[in-house]
Amino acid sequence: MNRFLTIRDKVTAHTKVQHVADKYQPVDISTLVVKWADLRLAIEEMQKLVEALGLMVRNSSFAWDMLDTQLSKAGNNFWSPPAT
Repeated sequence: MNRFLTIRDKVTAHTKVQHVADKYQPVDISTLVVKWADLRLAIEEMQKLVEALGLMVRNSSFAWDMLDTQLSKAGNNFWSPPAT
């Protein structure tokens, strides 16, 4: 989780640079060794939090399976080669 926080805090939210050999360089995300499986686990844990908050605040739930279907479809459409 700390590596995700580093990405959020130093790369995504506030592009942080490091002073190396008289040059400024952005943080190299590859050094954090975050894998797609790590991202999936983090998302699954965050889903539990979102559900709990939704139940407390709005007394409602969330259709994660529908969201997964919609995101998969959008991703496939985005990465598919254009029709010729």
